Amino acid sequence: MRKISNFADLKLTILYNVRAKSAFQNNSSTMRTHKLFALAAMLTVGTIANAQYLSLKHKRYDGKWGTESMTMSNKPNGNSYRLREEVRITDLPRPEGTDGLQLFISEKIGIGYQAFYRIPTASPNYDKFMLALHDNDKQLVQVLDLLQIAGESCGEVVDVRHDGETNCIYFNVTGLGMKDHEAEASRIYCYSLDKARLLWKSETFTSNDIIVVDGDYVFSSYGGSFVKDYVFMLDKRSGKRFAQMLTRTAVENMEVKHVAGKAMLYAVDYNNTLYIYDIHTTGTAPAVKTKK
Repeated sequence: MRKISNFADLKLTILYNVRAKSAFQNNSSTMRTHKLFALAAMLTVGTIANAQYLSLKHKRYDGKWGTESMTMSNKPNGNSYRLREEVRITDLPRPEGTDGLQLFISEKIGIGYQAFYRIPTASPNYDKFMLALHDNDKQLVQVLDLLQIAGESCGEVVDVRHDGETNCIYFNVTGLGMKDHEAEASRIYCYSLDKARLLWKSETFTSNDIIVVDGDYVFSSYGGSFVKDYVFMLDKRSGKRFAQMLTRTAVENMEVKHVAGKAMLYAVDYNNTLYIYDIHTTGTAPAVKTKK
């Protein structure tokens, strides 16, 4: 079968198949082959038309951003800190089983409130990360053991987000402290509150900083010393990777901005370089390079 990489190849493939049918119209086997070619062509058109991806629009180096800016809404404690620490609500009842844990995130969400408790950062063992969910009256509804949901005995949960559309909890578990589990490190997990089960987990080495859920997508970054640094765009319903963009150094903050009806991803790396990506929901996507 001819390889179809763009619309020009597609036209040539269709022309090739029409000629083949004309020359061998009495050959039933060839006609069946022609139908398969036509089906492949239609599937290719659908794939091209429904592509979802990121494209780099601008890059502003080393803090020289001009008029561009970040609101810090997704990481108010600052770019250089690897964790999101954001305690907005201080009067939520503390659930049992969180003694000795630090309240790290508390905020209003679509179904009420969430409170994220974690082992202190100075602890030698990262083995307990709990998420408490409260209703709109601040009454405790349930408590989730995030490492247990992820199927890990240790690791570090860096960020936790709730999405009102799917009623899912999105969180990541990085490799810090995982020791023998390093090969399974730095995934994003999607847990359905409606179904009370894990729906999906991403590929390894997809997230070791904050995560952002916006529209149909989850945005994340992975990087650090002696590894390549990337920004990722995933399908929030399946975890499928739509984009993987290489950056100069590890990205430490991200947010989605909506300008004139267009969604753009802003990302800042360790060297204070700002990347601005167009978020494409349709169009012809470039090939996604496989991680090495």
